[in-house]
Amino acid sequence: ALGIGATAAIFSVVQGVVLRPFPYDEPERIVVLWGSNPTEGWQKSRITAADYFDWEVLNSTFEATAIFQSAAANLTGNGDPEQLLGARVSASYFDVLGVQPILGRAFLPAENLPDADPVAILGYGLWRSRFGADPDIIGRDIYLDDLTFRVVGVMPDGLYPTFATTSASLPLRPDLNEIWMPMVYREERTGNRRSHVYAALGRLRQGNSIDQAQADMDTIAAQLEQEYPESNQDDRVIVASFHDEAVGDVRPALLMLLGAVALVLLVACANVAGLLLARSSARTREVAIRRALGASRGRLVRQLLTESVSLAVLGGLLGIAVAHWGVRLVTAMAPGSVPRLGEIGLDTGVLAFTVLISVLTGLVFGLAPSMHTGQGDMRGSLQDGRATPAGASRQGLRSVLVVAEVALAVILVVGAGLLFKSFWKIQNVDPGFDESNTLQMMLVLPYNPYPGRQPVVDFYDELEGRLRSLPGVTSVASAYDGPLGATWLDSFTVVGQPPPEDGQALSAWMRIISPGYFRTVGISLLRGQAFDRSERHDGQGVAVVNESFVRTFLSADVSDPIGQRLSYPTPNRIFPGEAPEEWEIVGVVSDVRFLGPDKDPEPAFYVPFSQFPSWEMRLLMRTESDPLSLTAAVQEQVWAVDPLQPVWDITTLEQVLSTSVADRRLNLLLMGIFGATALALATVGIYGLLAFSVAQRTHEMGIRIALGARRENVLRLVVGQGMTLVAVGLVAGLFGAFALTRVMASLLFEVSATDPVVFAAVALTLAVVALLACVLPARRATRVDPLVALRAE
Repeated sequence: ALGIGATAAIFSVVQGVVLRPFPYDEPERIVVLWGSNPTEGWQKSRITAADYFDWEVLNSTFEATAIFQSAAANLTGNGDPEQLLGARVSASYFDVLGVQPILGRAFLPAENLPDADPVAILGYGLWRSRFGADPDIIGRDIYLDDLTFRVVGVMPDGLYPTFATTSASLPLRPDLNEIWMPMVYREERTGNRRSHVYAALGRLRQGNSIDQAQADMDTIAAQLEQEYPESNQDDRVIVASFHDEAVGDVRPALLMLLGAVALVLLVACANVAGLLLARSSARTREVAIRRALGASRGRLVRQLLTESVSLAVLGGLLGIAVAHWGVRLVTAMAPGSVPRLGEIGLDTGVLAFTVLISVLTGLVFGLAPSMHTGQGDMRGSLQDGRATPAGASRQGLRSVLVVAEVALAVILVVGAGLLFKSFWKIQNVDPGFDESNTLQMMLVLPYNPYPGRQPVVDFYDELEGRLRSLPGVTSVASAYDGPLGATWLDSFTVVGQPPPEDGQALSAWMRIISPGYFRTVGISLLRGQAFDRSERHDGQGVAVVNESFVRTFLSADVSDPIGQRLSYPTPNRIFPGEAPEEWEIVGVVSDVRFLGPDKDPEPAFYVPFSQFPSWEMRLLMRTESDPLSLTAAVQEQVWAVDPLQPVWDITTLEQVLSTSVADRRLNLLLMGIFGATALALATVGIYGLLAFSVAQRTHEMGIRIALGARRENVLRLVVGQGMTLVAVGLVAGLFGAFALTRVMASLLFEVSATDPVVFAAVALTLAVVALLACVLPARRATRVDPLVALRAE
């Protein structure tokens, strides 16, 4: 039940996330189109709309292409304001995916034009939860961002969310696509070849491969580079499988867990085999009597197979219950970034697989002992039931099974040990900020009520002032990204330094913050000063850089980075004429592992929110006590500034930090469970083998003691027999672990896949556990009364 249940559970997860095709028409033909510019540090980036429109016209390998951008919208009316996550898409988006609405229609090409009436398509979950699955929803008006949108369609349930989140500040959630709106093709936005904020999909023509599409896009990228050298220098296109991009980084971990649970199943099967072999040996006298009374060999085989298959089927039924519980455990503990989490479940395929494994287990391991049934000296068996020559071979087979159990347990426990040490190291890494007593929440202001720079700045300034007045609040700030998260990687130059060589463009992460950010999240100011509220968009551009930035980009002969200037034209490309062209470094702060606690700090520079505002911001509050207790008060203050503005994704920095390692925690938990299960089964196997051996050799032990053997000699004999098998299993397991754990290298942090400390600790632990399993039956052997043992003789 344990082996089958665990295998079925993990198989269900792998099937739901990795193996099951997406619910689209011919999903293998769907690809993702990424931008790339290694010169500027973009290995895989978003694209510009202007480039996409050229790709759409020039390509010869796609049946259709689509552009989209993740978006948030405030839904008002019929209840409290609600923040919706979704996407703005081109009219061809659903054609590329190969899905159609269950109600209404998809978007029309004309609805992407600036003068079109606003329309929207609802996600299935939103349609049911907010509108009660109203079948007459088509044509109804809803209010998004203080504008009226007409509902034209409802998408089917299970439509996979837009994974290529083009605004990384929006949290990744399984219900990301709650609503779709047409992308509006405004020239000032879509004609900009420096605004890399979009994502693109393509559907391959029948007969075309990804390699052919890649060659086609390489030609187009080279053509655009010649035509637009200032914006498209070294720009390339990456054509990637939609399935591979959607599954993402979880594939290696899931496949590792699938391999691990397969080893658990092997250990369980070896244990079952050993128990059935021992049971068969113990019934030698019974079988001999049945043969003497006229039972045929076939009838005896049928009897034993019936018994073993019955046990296997019962184990399979219980295994289904274990699998159901296991799937619920995995889905409950899995982080929200795991794709297709809602699709995981025990289906008919998994159940059929479970039943098949159950029956095969009974047949294989029931047939093996039954093949030996009736062999050996029947007269000797009838006299005293002692082991016959066939029993010696069965004893050898049981020994081999115990060795295999120990070896497999070693591999699993070593894997769990490596993950534990890796997770322990991550937990002890200094992230560079103080996560205690800090609340984080998301705000996305709608464009219509806040059409320009100043209304956005005024909103956040007023809200921060209100929140600072709340009891127990010590500091408040806003940021485009929290201390964990990075959205904006762009190129720049250092004024006064020689320009970088070709192919060596300087790039760093830009982080938009309000005054008080460093104090709120506990980042140390090492030199100079932080921002204050005097920096406005019409003043001198200022920036604060981190230690990695200073080490990486500023010349060694620069004794003081304060006063150095950066040329960073991106703000002007997005807000023409409204942001400084140069940014003076006024301070240096300590490094933060904003890409994750398991990633090294990278160069970054911070710019004031007032000089580079954004509608999407995270609000951060440091408090004297539990920050979540202020959630309601925060919402009241937001509504006091704007009664139509919802607050969402409310969490603490401690929870954010914990979530950042949730995938590693899940891997560790499951590998720990598998390792502990394998160790327990191997221990039971060792104990069972020796206990059975002692029971079979009772008369031998009696003779040895009667002839003068001391009880410690008997103890040493039995323990030595067991520990010899354990030693062989340990050696085989360590060699197996040395070879197999290398595939875990990408899942480890600052730990070698062949870490000698882990290997030695696991070997020692298993040796101690196995020794205890050997001592118990050995002590029973030392208590054999020679008179009782010899009386039967």
